[in-house]
Amino acid sequence: MKNEMLPSGSFRAAVLVKNHQPLEIAKVDFPRSLRSKQVLVKNHFSSICGSQLGEIDGKKGIDPYLPHLLGHEAVGTVIAIANDVNNVKVGETVVLHWMKGRGGQSSSHGVSSNIGDLNAGPVTTFSEFSVISENRCTPIDTKLPLENLSLFGCSITTAFGSLKNDAAIEENDALLVLGLGALGMWTLEMSKLFRVSKVMGIDVLQNRVSRVLELGFESDQWNFEGDEPRKIESFVKESMDSRIVVIDTTGKIGVINRSFQWLNRRGVMVLVGVTPDGEKITIDPMPLHFGVKLVGSFGGSTSPEVDIPRLVELAEQEKYRINIMENSFFELTEINDAIHLLRSGSTNKMNIRF
Repeated sequence: MKNEMLPSGSFRAAVLVKNHQPLEIAKVDFPRSLRSKQVLVKNHFSSICGSQLGEIDGKKGIDPYLPHLLGHEAVGTVIAIANDVNNVKVGETVVLHWMKGRGGQSSSHGVSSNIGDLNAGPVTTFSEFSVISENRCTPIDTKLPLENLSLFGCSITTAFGSLKNDAAIEENDALLVLGLGALGMWTLEMSKLFRVSKVMGIDVLQNRVSRVLELGFESDQWNFEGDEPRKIESFVKESMDSRIVVIDTTGKIGVINRSFQWLNRRGVMVLVGVTPDGEKITIDPMPLHFGVKLVGSFGGSTSPEVDIPRLVELAEQEKYRINIMENSFFELTEINDAIHLLRSGSTNKMNIRF
């Protein structure tokens, strides 16, 4: 009851054909058989992450894989598995994620479509079905709303991991979160799990700052030019007896250069946002010799098979709020509209509903 259960025909998927251009909707052929370690998932919801904006914009440089599928956080149901897949079962609800979890990884994920052959990595989610690697899906059993579960594929887990693993956050630390998109907002919310009482979020957009204030966190608007606003200046000065932890989700060079100066001798800056290819930060390295740390984050160094079930359980126990961002839902054919709203700085989470 594995490969022989594959559907026939085709399914729809959003494709990045060319950088800086809208995604195209293609009809992708179901595979005739699954390759080693592959899983076929019927997607229910997929969230759009800022990382996809970076892919569309070629932020990491020349993209040698065009045209290709996109997306890395979703929730779905397992439809079929390859004969050597052991960690998920047909019929299970799974979270799809980009960090490697339990199980094997397939050596190839290319697919055929009505616009030609398409490249695809170990996980892609902007499609009605996904053919992914076993290690990119984690089974879950929960009564949480299905529409919120894709968050565990990236936003919640990366925010949690950046605090726990990258920053080794402690209760008495002072936390500054730069950039209040999905990752920034979730980093603030995840700080509750570590009982961090001194927390502030900063963003250039007033609507994001207002939303964070509504959630009960200290926040201020600033474009990181000129002198710091008094509220931010006071927060930094009053935190000098604590360890200052800065989580940057913007990936902007000017923001990183300026905020690095806030770190005290035990302080740490975690770079979660990705800087554009070729751009360089300029910092005074002297503090690094006296205990200051500058850390690059790779998905918060999370372990999906451990962290996703645990974070789902904590959400069920209402240890943190699962609805800090309002959900906006779009059909797959409306995906470019959703991407446009995400670029505009909306405080809503953009979701594709299949």
